[in-house]
Amino acid sequence: MTDLPLLRQSERAVFKKCQWAWYQEYVRRRRPINEKFAQAADFGTIGHVCLAEYYCGPGAKRGPHPADTWQKLAGDIITNIKTVETVDEELVATWEDFRSLGLELLIAYVERYHGDPHWDVLDAERRFDVLIPDVRVARQTTVKGRRVYTPIVKLVGTIDLCVRDLNQMHKGKPVVKMVDHKFLGRILQTEYLTLDEQPSTYISVGTHALQGQGLIGKDEAIMGMEYNFVKRAKLDNRPRDEQGLARNQPKKADYLAALGTYYDEPGVAPRGLFAANKDGTRYSLAELAEEARQCGLTVYGPVSADQASDNFKRVFVPRTSKERQRQIVRISEEASVMDMVRNGQLPVLKTPTKDCLYCKFFDMCELDEQSKLDDYFIETTTKAFDPYADHRENAVNSKKVSDG
Repeated sequence: MTDLPLLRQSERAVFKKCQWAWYQEYVRRRRPINEKFAQAADFGTIGHVCLAEYYCGPGAKRGPHPADTWQKLAGDIITNIKTVETVDEELVATWEDFRSLGLELLIAYVERYHGDPHWDVLDAERRFDVLIPDVRVARQTTVKGRRVYTPIVKLVGTIDLCVRDLNQMHKGKPVVKMVDHKFLGRILQTEYLTLDEQPSTYISVGTHALQGQGLIGKDEAIMGMEYNFVKRAKLDNRPRDEQGLARNQPKKADYLAALGTYYDEPGVAPRGLFAANKDGTRYSLAELAEEARQCGLTVYGPVSADQASDNFKRVFVPRTSKERQRQIVRISEEASVMDMVRNGQLPVLKTPTKDCLYCKFFDMCELDEQSKLDDYFIETTTKAFDPYADHRENAVNSKKVSDG
């Protein structure tokens, strides 16, 4: 068992995106000394630690305000971070102060969710390891008559947050679920989450792992994963209508339409500006806005084309027992292919796409294509690291202030 390779869920994603990048990071175990987009990665890492300290549990207990933890961890960081905001229906890149943006978002986060009193916290940043069976090998019978699988890999990971949700019931009991924090530049469509492998993987192995650790009962099972999205951008202060849709700022035409409808109601006599000129077109935007205010009207502009700009969003993704079983088979199949690539039985393939520009190994890959990649370049531009450091025996949990 000790010779089994370790496997992380993020590693699976890298392998299927580009085997060559996976080989550099998880087999050669090298990373560039100066990584691209390090600010965004650091922002998410610190944000995770802040929420881990906040949802410390157990139960309804909450730790220090995440903004306080942010000040402690990001207090010495002097840099700007790239963000994206919508201006007149256009996406505009801006740069915000790293520390100030984090403080603003985490203060607003607590104001939005008020500590989630309905979350009965089981643990935050809970690490696990589970043996995945080799589906190519039939089960064996031990001398005691037990049917056992032959393992192919040890899947390791860290669950951001495990809770019983007192607002969600299943068969008369609170639903046990995982919460995964995501700090992203933009919150785009979430329909893909029904097929996303992260909840599939964690839900598939989580019940077994948490039962084995005594965190949940033998009659309990993880029902799904709730994505807790935080958009890494200035707070979206656009007005929102009764349906919660973001609206653009109103223009003169919007005020004229609203006031015209108001004064067309039976028994409502024109007043103010409209008493003198019902047309109203000769007046300024400010004058029309004041007229609407005096009439008690709330006037919106058109519905914004970008409805992804709320800084906070949550999406619950369930998984059935059949989906969980299917995921175990897929992990086993992928682990066998990884073994063959790792051992030289299959070539290390590249997957060139337009997204290569964002890969941390882009420079190395270019030189490799030109047959110019040598040991000197690798030694001087990359550093050795252990992708499984958090999951070694007696390892310190790097995602908790109290540990790391």
